[in-house]
Amino acid sequence: MAWNGSNGAGHAPGKSTLPIAISGISKVLMVAAVVIATASGSIYYIFHTTKKAAPSRTGYPKHGKIALATPATNSPPKESKSKPKRPYKELSSEEKLEYFQDKYGANLPDNLKPLVYYLKNPPQVSYKSKTDETAIFKFRSEREIAAFLLMEPGTWMIRRVAFNDKFDKDLALALSEKIEITKDDTAEQRRLKEAVIEAKNELLDLAKNGISPSKAMTEAADELYLLGQYRHDLESEIRTFKNDPTKSDDDVSLAVEAANKMLEKKGLKPLRQPNMLIRKVNLKKLKRNNNK
Repeated sequence: MAWNGSNGAGHAPGKSTLPIAISGISKVLMVAAVVIATASGSIYYIFHTTKKAAPSRTGYPKHGKIALATPATNSPPKESKSKPKRPYKELSSEEKLEYFQDKYGANLPDNLKPLVYYLKNPPQVSYKSKTDETAIFKFRSEREIAAFLLMEPGTWMIRRVAFNDKFDKDLALALSEKIEITKDDTAEQRRLKEAVIEAKNELLDLAKNGISPSKAMTEAADELYLLGQYRHDLESEIRTFKNDPTKSDDDVSLAVEAANKMLEKKGLKPLRQPNMLIRKVNLKKLKRNNNK
């Protein structure tokens, strides 16, 4: 049985030595996070100090003696009205707006206008990033196994992933502790925990037979990488075929069907048939661009 439910046919020699499968989980775990960007940046404040005017010389008085100088008071210099009393990051939105108003008035620099607009019009809805599904596991090796179990075969990977002795050492610690399945776990969390428990036991069996867990995981990762490259290459070929104006809609449809048969043999998700109306619009755009 190949990694993650794919049959791995047509690959280079070296079938995966890690037979791990999981049902009911088809989400792709790519660390990263889909996220809403927030306004940020560094603002530098330059405060100009004015030099005190030099005291005027009064000269000698009529009685011929030098006038005694009046002792200067030690009153502290007045602070610029625009200087924040606290660090900028500690100011409230109202205080930040007041600061910009005092400093620039109606002549707000262009680079600060978006920031001021954001302060005046804060977003009404707060967004939270999706929780990492592997965070339910204590050990890093368990989280890495879970990440691969959650990855749908055929997902394109930027580069190959290799595991080393750090994985082996962490897994040795993980094997000494049992993964607890609690009543608070969701159905998906329970299935994922059961799959990771099974994978850990199989990795232990491989280790007893002289195959290091890191080697088995690397081979499984290679298989996923090759499956992703295979599907990615097919997608590129279909995209080129679809953008060829000499090909009819029927030609494109037959090409996608042929590609899906190839993907099916490897247990991979099929490609969607393109929307032919959108294809015609895109072909017209390509034709206009080529005529320019």
